[in-house]
Amino acid sequence: MIGDRDVLLTVERARVKRFQIVHLNGKSGRVSIPLESGDMPNIFLGASSFSDYKFDSANTNITVSPDQQKLLVDITADKTKLAPGETVTLNVKTTTATGLPTSADVAVWAVDKAIFELVDSRLGDIFNSFWQERYNDTITGN
Repeated sequence: MIGDRDVLLTVERARVKRFQIVHLNGKSGRVSIPLESGDMPNIFLGASSFSDYKFDSANTNITVSPDQQKLLVDITADKTKLAPGETVTLNVKTTTATGLPTSADVAVWAVDKAIFELVDSRLGDIFNSFWQERYNDTITGN
C-alpha cells in the first residue's frame, strides 16, 4: 500500500450511510467510527483510494449486537378456561432483556390450540429472523 494519501472511509449496507475522508501520513492510521442503532445487526466498513496505478479498496463486516432490541413479553389472563363467545381480559407487560419496563407495540391474537399441530415446530427464534446478519449490496465504481 502506498502511504501519504487520502482514503475514503465508508459505513455501508445497501447504500453508503456515512463517510469521511482520512489522510494517511504513512501506510496505516487509526480512526474511530461511532456505531449507530441503524447499524444493527451488522455494517460494512470500506476504505477506498487511488494509487498511482489503480483503484484500491477493501471492506470488512462488523457485527453490531442487536441484543438491546430484545423484549420480554409477559401475558396474564383473567381466566384460564373459556368457552366460545366468552371475553377474556389480558394484562400485557413488556420489559427489556434486563427486566426494565419498556413500551412496545405488540399484537395479540387467539387461536385454537389444535392449529399448533399443523405447523412446523422447528421454525426457530423469531428474533433471529428479523435480526440476522445482512449482506453488503452496495455497488462501488470508479
